[in-house]
Amino acid sequence: MVDEQGNQNIVNDTRAWANILAKSSSAFLESDNDNSPSELKNELEKLISTPLINRIHVYRSNEDGTIEYFSSYNKNHKFPAISNKIAQITQLSTVQYEEEHLELIVKITEKQRTLGYLYIQSSLLEKQSFINKLIYIMIGFLLFTLVFAFAVSQWLFNKTNQPIVKFIEEVGQISQNKNYQTQLAIQPYKELDVL
Repeated sequence: MVDEQGNQNIVNDTRAWANILAKSSSAFLESDNDNSPSELKNELEKLISTPLINRIHVYRSNEDGTIEYFSSYNKNHKFPAISNKIAQITQLSTVQYEEEHLELIVKITEKQRTLGYLYIQSSLLEKQSFINKLIYIMIGFLLFTLVFAFAVSQWLFNKTNQPIVKFIEEVGQISQNKNYQTQLAIQPYKELDVL
């Protein structure tokens, strides 16, 4: 249940981020400025404030119908480079799951005109880290509960057992000494007092 809910939350967050970033990218795609790709990259770095996003690629649709790479964002420069996803635009228009991430491509539109596409790759490792923390917390709580239950049961055992042991020892002393005039001490439980 946590796994399905976690996946759905990541998908929803990924779609939301993709739509926000696509809207922010449209002005850069319409611009004729040669610095637009680097300006967009800087803008993406400013906008992205979540550890969820690994990579962003922005592709521009040209007037002749071709699609070209425009700009990108990588969360970590240690990540290996990935090839462009131009050939997979239709396939990635729905969320695709990989082992450690999911991928999605959304259209970048302005006034019903397609300016380009935004590829987004989101990490599933955050969810796995959350699940692992949850498991560790549950194991810790279980161990604490077991230790606490054992301590309470030992305390109850000693509280009920000690008067009985003391009673048995005193009866044993009386029978060994054959001093039947000796009275037992007052017992903490009525049942033992009756004996």
